[in-house]
Amino acid sequence: MARAEEPEEDFGLPLRAWLVKRIDSDTYPNLRWDGDVGEGKCFRVPWGHKDTPEGKESFKLFQAWADHKGRSDQYANNLHRLKSNFRSALQKSDDFEEIPSRAVSDRQTGNYRVFRIVSPKEVLEKKEARRKEKAVRDSNINDNKKKRIRKKRLAVLDNLGASSSCSHSLNIDNSVGSGTFSLQPDNITPGLDISPPDDIPSDIAVIRPPNLDSFDLDTSIPAAIPVLATNWDQPQQLAADEGNPIIGPYDNRVEYARLLQAMDIPPTDYERFSECRIIVSYNSDVMLEKNITDLSRGCRIFYGDQNEQIRLLRTHETSDENLFDFRLEGIQLPTVSELSHVMSAILNKAGLGIVIDFDPATQQLFAKRLCQCQTFIFDAHDPNSISRPKKLERREKVPIFSFYRFVSEHFDCRSSSSNSKPPKVDIILVVGVKPKSRITLPAMKGLKIELIPYVVEYFSIKCNENATLCYSDPSSMEKLLRS
Repeated sequence: MARAEEPEEDFGLPLRAWLVKRIDSDTYPNLRWDGDVGEGKCFRVPWGHKDTPEGKESFKLFQAWADHKGRSDQYANNLHRLKSNFRSALQKSDDFEEIPSRAVSDRQTGNYRVFRIVSPKEVLEKKEARRKEKAVRDSNINDNKKKRIRKKRLAVLDNLGASSSCSHSLNIDNSVGSGTFSLQPDNITPGLDISPPDDIPSDIAVIRPPNLDSFDLDTSIPAAIPVLATNWDQPQQLAADEGNPIIGPYDNRVEYARLLQAMDIPPTDYERFSECRIIVSYNSDVMLEKNITDLSRGCRIFYGDQNEQIRLLRTHETSDENLFDFRLEGIQLPTVSELSHVMSAILNKAGLGIVIDFDPATQQLFAKRLCQCQTFIFDAHDPNSISRPKKLERREKVPIFSFYRFVSEHFDCRSSSSNSKPPKVDIILVVGVKPKSRITLPAMKGLKIELIPYVVEYFSIKCNENATLCYSDPSSMEKLLRS
């Protein structure tokens, strides 16, 4: 079958534009316009049987579309496949709508189908309806998945605690902001009983650590563990934002404390969960690295002279409330003599900086942009390399990392029968330049601020310690050498 060379201006045309041009040019027999229906024009496509002379002539159209898509060699002389591919392209496209009532298919020759070219307005409406339908479907799937995961997690926690029994005493010192507890083995009542004793106030939650055959400990519990302030009958939920993918509706303080206990994390370790390491990079070159020992007090990453900034703000009668962020612990961005034009422009607009703080009550990390430079961040809990970044609005406090979600994901991986990998977390603020995707971050130019909470480093070390060794059976030579 002879094939005509396609004009250069037709290269890459979508099916709608390509087909309209062929209809207007009368290139193929019986491919022509067939009146109007509604807001769109109709056209007739010859649909003859491949064994008839007319059918072989109509297959030139199907062959031309395969040539246009670069599949001519793949389906050469396969008339049935060429026709099937052309029909699938029409049916999948939002630009066309078949009108079966006007088709002719019972003749010996001269069979055809009629399609309507959908108006641009209708195409957009169809795409929007499909997008909303997919969003609802994905939301239902995610909700059901979260419920199944949480139900499984609670069942694992209960099973862990079923083998232990112990009695508790809990004292709270409000003036210090901490409490002490002591645990003794209880040989009278087996199993896990998490109901509070009668002499404990109703707003204090008592949780018994699992897997304790004998345990006697007096230790301080930091006030940062929010279970101490939780009502037992109505466990307090962490704040949730439906539009924010970082915070989920199942963030439960009591469950968070149970997860810490079930994972055998000693109090001396989770007392350090408010620590954070901050790394600042200019054009992918690390310029500053600093450890913050208590991020719950907040810190401000800025460029310039902090004292001069406060002095200028005071002269303009700025209220103490507006000055609060400028009195936080400061991390001054370093000044470099030789910088690119882009980097210099970013630093000049980053004077007011960005505030980072940790909220012990909700166990979340927050960021607030004060500077003129737009700031972007990817969802720390979503490792998808093609996910889109979120822009931090000015003076809006945005949660960027959930300790509860991070710990629960590690717990789920550890308790899962399949050797699933624990979640990888990257908390990187990109200042002044909008990143295209997460995969471009390492080589991206501009100002980047990476936050590494202590809890992330802690679990990273734990995972390496608990790595599963993989090896084969020893060979005869290895047995000889080890004997």
